[in-house]
Amino acid sequence: MPFENLDVGIYDGIPAAIYHAAPALSSGGIKTLIQECPAVFWHEHMNPDAEETDDTKFDIGTVAHLVWLEPHLMADRLVPIDADSYRSKDAQATRAAAKAAGKTPLLKKHMPKIEAMRAMLERELPAGLMRGGAAERSYVWRDPKTGVAMKARPDWVQADNTLIVDYKTSASAKPATFERRIWDVGHHIQARDYLDGHLILTRKRARWLWVVQATEAPFLVSVFEPTPGLLEMAAEDVRDAIDTFAECSRSGEWPSYTRTIQQVGPPPWATAQHEERKYARQLARQQQAERAANSNSSLHERSIAFQAPIGA
Repeated sequence: MPFENLDVGIYDGIPAAIYHAAPALSSGGIKTLIQECPAVFWHEHMNPDAEETDDTKFDIGTVAHLVWLEPHLMADRLVPIDADSYRSKDAQATRAAAKAAGKTPLLKKHMPKIEAMRAMLERELPAGLMRGGAAERSYVWRDPKTGVAMKARPDWVQADNTLIVDYKTSASAKPATFERRIWDVGHHIQARDYLDGHLILTRKRARWLWVVQATEAPFLVSVFEPTPGLLEMAAEDVRDAIDTFAECSRSGEWPSYTRTIQQVGPPPWATAQHEERKYARQLARQQQAERAANSNSSLHERSIAFQAPIGA
């Protein structure tokens, strides 16, 4: 298959397992290089002996993608498991077998939630968004500067190649929550990387949207678009990560965070919290002193009244 040989191009129908196994730099790897260090990147993305992590929490999101973007593949790829949880050995074995076969397991009890999420998407999405076009395409290109093999898998691309939509499931679709999550997870890094690859392969500049859906009732949906400033900031980080990967690949050295002794001081938020605690302690002491003073004054007045002669 050409994709396995990393021939530059856009491919339809590539199984997710083959895409993830392809030895090319992905946005996930780029985020690791930015947020961690080359040593962590090598362990997570290149170490053949690294243990596979348990990604059960992503099952609902994966099935939601399948139901909405590739419903024609549900019968082949979805493996419903008739169990209340994965605590039993039978359920664990069934799930492991499904994963090994490149399929998506899901506890049957979660299917009503998936259907409710789909119904909300039908109701909330702007007309035509994530309908038609192409879903789950696989991209392969070469970074023009370094020649590094790159890969991406956009959730949905409009037929004229002018719009890319990334469908995210999250505990909340609240705008303020997702805005923070962009920075925590690096969603803007993925957007910039995918847009760059899309431009190289299609010669078209695309608009990027995030469709975010809550995984808890009422399964609300919000749509977001990154600002040019956000994408420009991401571009600087993406460029640095690719250059770092190219240099580490050339030298064979994947350094850790640092080899020097680092001075550690309080970050701004810790300083602010410290000042708040200090003010609270001072205020508490002041109030305690005032209560003590008032109490002593009251005792003194009662003492004077008690000592005064009767009829004075």
